[in-house]
Amino acid sequence: MNSIQKNTYEWDKVNDDPVRPELSLAWRLSVGNIYYTGEMDDPGAVCCTSKCWIIPDSTRDLVVENGGNVLVAYTVWSYKPRAGRDLVFELRDFAMADPMTDRLVTLSPKTKMARRFHLNNGAVLLKENKHTDNYEYDINGEK
Repeated sequence: MNSIQKNTYEWDKVNDDPVRPELSLAWRLSVGNIYYTGEMDDPGAVCCTSKCWIIPDSTRDLVVENGGNVLVAYTVWSYKPRAGRDLVFELRDFAMADPMTDRLVTLSPKTKMARRFHLNNGAVLLKENKHTDNYEYDINGEK
């Protein structure tokens, strides 16, 4: 798993985000990290994350509650089969090893695709919000 450096000013792959296309690269880097698999110019999958003090129910919370111990994956997309799944599992392993992370949750759209993806990959539905759902991946148990 690789990450985009904070001083990166251009990366056109964020324009491919089907979940949150309105968010700029600068905004994403201001609230957290962008992880990808593969090469920067040919990624297998991309995941944008933020650390929060709460379980967010909107992207606004990623700004207002920024800096906590809850790792939030707020968008994931893939270019290659199973790459999104693999990236989420790498992110889970990263969170398990990070002493400053207590939880790994998502800020997901209310779609059948997101629901199926997260439930099939071991997450549990944590909270249903008006416009989003939160799923949680266990980072305290066995790998």
